[in-house]
Order: sequence, then C-alpha cells, then structure tokens
Amino acid sequence: MPDDGLSVDIETSGTTLRPIASLPAIRDADVTVRIRGRAATVNVGRGTVEVAPGRRLNVAGGVFEVPDTHPKPAPARANFRIDGSVPAAVVLLSGEGLRDIVGLSLDPASTRGTITAQVAVKLALAQTMSDDSSSYTINADLTNFAADKMLLGQRLEASTLKATASGDGYQIKGDAKVNGTPAFIELRKQKGDSDTELRMQSVIDDAARRRLGMDIGNAITGAIPIKVVGRVNDDGKDEGLNVEADLTPVKIDNLFPGWTKPAGRSARAGYKMFKTAKSIRIDDLSIDGSGATIRGSVELDGSTNEIVSANFPVFALSDGDRVALKADRTSDGVLHLSMRGDIYDGRHFVKSSLAGSSTDKSRQKLVDLDLEVKVGTVAGHNGETLRGLDLKMSRRGGHIRSFAMASKIGRDTPFNGDLRIRSRDNHQVIYFETDDAGALFRFTDMYPRMYGGQMWMAMDPPTQEQSPQTGTLYIRRFAVRGEPALDRIVSGPPNSPGAPATSGVDFSEMRSEFTRVPGKMAIRDGIVRGPLVGATVEGNIDYVRDDVHLRGTFVPFYGLNNMFGQIPIVGLFLGGGNKEGLLGINYEAVGPPGAPRITVNPVSAIAPGLLRKFVPSPGTFDPKFSPSPGAYDQNFIPPSR
Repeated sequence: MPDDGLSVDIETSGTTLRPIASLPAIRDADVTVRIRGRAATVNVGRGTVEVAPGRRLNVAGGVFEVPDTHPKPAPARANFRIDGSVPAAVVLLSGEGLRDIVGLSLDPASTRGTITAQVAVKLALAQTMSDDSSSYTINADLTNFAADKMLLGQRLEASTLKATASGDGYQIKGDAKVNGTPAFIELRKQKGDSDTELRMQSVIDDAARRRLGMDIGNAITGAIPIKVVGRVNDDGKDEGLNVEADLTPVKIDNLFPGWTKPAGRSARAGYKMFKTAKSIRIDDLSIDGSGATIRGSVELDGSTNEIVSANFPVFALSDGDRVALKADRTSDGVLHLSMRGDIYDGRHFVKSSLAGSSTDKSRQKLVDLDLEVKVGTVAGHNGETLRGLDLKMSRRGGHIRSFAMASKIGRDTPFNGDLRIRSRDNHQVIYFETDDAGALFRFTDMYPRMYGGQMWMAMDPPTQEQSPQTGTLYIRRFAVRGEPALDRIVSGPPNSPGAPATSGVDFSEMRSEFTRVPGKMAIRDGIVRGPLVGATVEGNIDYVRDDVHLRGTFVPFYGLNNMFGQIPIVGLFLGGGNKEGLLGINYEAVGPPGAPRITVNPVSAIAPGLLRKFVPSPGTFDPKFSPSPGAYDQNFIPPSR
C-alpha cells in the first residue's frame, strides 16, 4: 500500500476508550484518527479515568502510532500524560490489572499529594500477543506527597519525589521526611524480587531521636549522620537493615557506664537491625573510636525500647580493657547485668560516677537491676588499682536492696563495702572501709598527697528521686606529703632558727560530715587533728566543673594551741571554739579535685580566736551550694576491727 493509496481521518468527542480490558476506561476524550497508507496515528485529547467513585485521573496528550502496519507483528508506540491526586493513582496501581506487576502497596486513605507522569509504551501488535511483546517506561513527579507507614512503619513526607518505573522494576527517590526527620531516600525494586531495596541518608538530631522513641537524654548530644541500606517487604517491614553511624560530631556522656567522648573526636558505629512489631534486634554491633571497642548484639522491646537481652563479648571502653558484658531481662522485669574480665580502666567510670551523668534522669525510671561484677584489675588514677573486685548489687523500685563489695587496694589492703542498718533509727547506709585511705584517694583522684590511714565511710544509698545523700567520713593515722603550704606552716618561717625540714605531716584522725547531690558535694564540720598541726574544713566540691572550693583554719602545734580553745567561755574568744586554737591561719583550697591550690592568709595569724573568723580568706568562697545537712548519728562508728 503506497502512502497515497489510502487516507482515513476520523474525529470524535465525548469518546470512551478501553485500551486494556483489565484497566478502567478513558472517558469524555477527544479522539482523532489519521491513516496514510501503511501508517496510522491516534491522538487522544484530554480525558478522565474514574478509578473509583469520586477518584479520577486525567489523561492528556495521548499519541498511539503504528509506523508500518504491514510487518507481523507490527511495531507500535504510545505516549501519554497522566495527572491527578496520589490517592487516585494508588487505587489504580492497587487494582487487579497492575497490583501484581507494580507490587507497591499503599492505603489511599492515608496518602495525599498530586502526581504528574509521562508514560511511554512500545508494542509488537499481532493477533496473539505474548507477555514480552510490550514494554513501558514511566517518569513521574510526586508533589506534596505524604503516606502513613510507608517506610519502616513510619510516615513519609516530601515536597517532591521522582519516580520511574518499567517492566524491570521501579525506583522512587528524593529528599523527604521520615517521621519528621529530613532524609534522602531511594527505594528500588527489581522485577521478580519480593522485597524492595532501601537506601537512606539522614542526620539524626536530639529531637529526631525522641520522635523515633530513642530518648536517651543527654547521653548523646548532637546530630549523628547515618546511612541505612537494606531490604523491606511489601508491608513496609525491614528484612535486615545495615546501619552506619558517624559518632564523630556528637558528645557522648555515659552512653555506656564510663564512656565519654567530646564532640569532634572520631568514633563510628555499625550494626544490622531487624525490626518487628514486638522487638528490635541489633546484630553485629561494632563501635570503634575514642578508645572504645565494642562488639556484640542487643535485643530491645518493640513497644518500650527497653533492653530484653544483650551480649558484648568484647566490651572495651578504653585501650587495654579486657571484659565482657551480658544482660538479660526476666519475666518479672528485672534486668540481670554481669561484667566479667581481666582488666578494666575505671578512671572514666570513677569520674562520671562522682560527677553524675548529665543525662536527665529525673524523667527516667531506674530499672529493677541485679548487678554482678568480677574483674581481676580495675585501673584508677595516679597508678593505683583495685584488684580482685567482686561486687554484687540489687535494686528494686529505684532503691538499693542489697550491696556487697570486696577488693584490694594499695599493697594488698582490703577495700570492702556493704549495706548496713544504723541502729539508732533503722536507717540503711552504704558502708565502706579500708586501711589505706591514701591509696583510695589517689585511685579516685580526690587527693593524691594522702598516705596510709584507716578509713570508714557511711552514706545514704542513691534513690530514684536523686535525694541528697548525707554521710560521714572518718580516717585515722594518716600522713600528708608534698603539700608546700602545710609544710611551711609546720616548719615555721623560712630560715628561722630550729625550723625542721619536713617530708610530710602526720595526723591522728580526720572526721567530716558531707552531703552529696549529683555532681556536687558539700563538706561541713570537718576536723583534722595531729601532733603538729590541725585544721578545720568546710566548702564545696563541684565534680561537673572539676572544681574544689574549700576553706578553713590551720592550727599549728595543735595539741598545745588547742588547749586555749577547750577553756569554757574564755576559749570562745581566745581559741575560736573547741576545734581551733589561740593562733591559727586561714586557708583556702581552690582548683581541680586531684590538685587543689592551697593559699593561706598570713594576716589571720595575728587575730586570735573568734576575731580571726572576720578576716577574709584569700580568693572568694561561694556558699550558695550547701544542701541541708542530714541527721547522722555522731556516735555511729563501726565496731572495733
């Protein structure tokens, strides 16, 4: 048939077409047909497709071409544009004709937005057409899109998304918000696959973690860049997601007990996550950086995000740590936590315990806990170690029910602790004792210049309400070495006749009351006695700011000087009270707890007794922090050992 051998022109309006029997018809369309020789072209003007009552899509710019009708099969192509609402498109894609081909399951009632798509189809026309006789490509723009539970059970929103589809599969990508958190997502599904491949990049800040149910207070502060790669099934559930998190930009404060990291120090985490309605399982967890190396797995409750079980065969929060950690939650809700190993660097744990975590625990319920720790060596500050640590603790309802600790410190000196009842009022206290208080003070970096000393300490157990803990500290027969200000007081004026050169100052006893709240400690009524010098102590220790602010009075030649203070009435004026003496020197200790700077006020030496209290100490003293003292029994001294 030559081109001029046949000419057909048809124009219709209000036309209904059903190009594919299994899909809804195109209605109210303007159609023109033009045939020239062996070429045929059908143009479809704007029409509508009613996919469901009240839901329509618009079809426009449709062109159906058969360049040559003679070959069998005859090649043909079609192009058209679709626009309308996303819910209407969802209904069409979920219909019987496309459901199995597309494999995208969405609820039209929980979606919104508009779609504009350009469709191109290639056909091989024949009396009988095989499944591979046609192919198609779709390029779509989604605007103001939103769908509930589309991705990992979370709401997905996007101002624009790009979608492409063909017989080989489909792809959706673009900048979006997953449950309110900005992210770049890419969903890809290949023909024949039952699952959809997910790639996502996002930055999870504090607000995003709270929205995702990962509220851990200030244990992590800052935004975490993450990459997620995995597969999700048609119901939006994941089939295992590989997650990489860059922890470098964030500040970490006791995410694990004793692990702290400033913002900017390199650290990374990786794991594989499996999520169901009942649980979240994290396998192949790997954390590296800032001295930490952690390997293991965790299972969380899907509704509460509480730990169900955990196993960390490698749990090193510092270089050189060799410990393992396990956790299991019983049916009654009690978390059993066990740490065992050879070496553990406890310096960060000691510091964080004294300072108190910056995590806002007022909003967090303390879990019922059974703790067991057995570690061969715990490294502390100033070269000191705890050896053979065996600790057991039980907590219920935010209150400690049992506590027992055994270890050795210094030169194989026992350092033990337990939970006792104070006989006067049947009040529970945590009690510690050792015959080497100096080693303990160096281990905790509280004061490295003390040596020896038999010590006991009793204090209130910590509670859920973080009530102030009051306590008593008592030490006897100890020495202070290398404290220049104290050596000068004992030795007398420089170059004075008969001034001895001292290598340390011995003390017979020290006693102090204290009140502790998270991060701070107030010391009151402190008294130190010795044959050469005595002292009073009061003030504050701020572990969060790493700052000591103590003041008091040095009393030289304490035994003789204090005699004036013991004289009734007269001693009040001449001796400054029964804890001081006729002559004394006001002092102040300021600086970090491990190395405070002691300064004295020599002018105070000329002011006897009560008048000395009106001479200002060097520097400034902040009296604002002074929690109310407790009612500890002054006679509460453990039995003689």
